[in-house]
Order: sequence, then C-alpha cells, then structure tokens
Amino acid sequence: MPLYLDSGIVSRMTALPDLHWALLNVDENFAFVVNQHGELIDRIEWPHGPMSNIALIGVKTIAIRTGDKIYLYDVEFHQGH
Repeated sequence: MPLYLDSGIVSRMTALPDLHWALLNVDENFAFVVNQHGELIDRIEWPHGPMSNIALIGVKTIAIRTGDKIYLYDVEFHQGH
C-alpha cells in the first residue's frame, strides 16, 4: 500500500476499527491517520517527546508509549465506511 505522506519514515502503526490506520513518525514526532487507501486523513504533532509505539486497546482507547510513559486516549471512531 503506498502511503501518501511527506514527512519522514513511518515506524509504528495500528489498525483502527473504522478501516483507518494510525501511524507514527518517530523521527519527527508526528502521528498520522490514513484511510484504507493510504490517503492522509489527519496529521497530529505530538508535543510530549519521542514516541516509541502506538496501539489500539479494546475498541476506543489509543495507547502511545514514550520512553518513560504510556498516554491513553479515548477516541470516538466513525463506523460509516
């Protein structure tokens, strides 16, 4: 799948329940959301230092791990395809 991103190397990713993907660019502290076709939906600048990993926990919680913390976010996903 080609990724239509213009910022660094994506090194971690997780599938989301709405057929999108959350991707981490750990070199530049960005998180991206792309659809199932690799098209960019959102680009989020991460303000808490270097990221190590991202994961979906259950159906609505995103976990982002840094060097010394795990950040948990509840997210509402759109189920329309």
